[in-house]
Amino acid sequence: MISFIFNIILLLIIFVLIYFIRLALRRITVYESSLLDIQNIIRYMDEKLKMIDHTGHFESDDEVGFFFEEIKKMQDGLNELFIIEGQDNENENEGKKDNQEKGNSEKN
Repeated sequence: MISFIFNIILLLIIFVLIYFIRLALRRITVYESSLLDIQNIIRYMDEKLKMIDHTGHFESDDEVGFFFEEIKKMQDGLNELFIIEGQDNENENEGKKDNQEKGNSEKN
């Protein structure tokens, strides 16, 4: 009898945990889609900033250049928030190659 009650309690706990995990996964999905939207907006802003100043006219003007440089610094900071997976893997591979080259040069 006690094992039956224990099994029922365990089953209820499992169902409650599954319910909370599903709620958490839904929230994570919503947050992920929001972050992807923000990343797309930042990418769009970066492209537009580069397109606006492809000739360098804004940088040459003193007053406008100061504000434009500050905007570019903020944009660079925003770009660093989101690391693209392909770029992250490339950076890791480059680091491994550099380490291997250093190891080979030390052996010679």
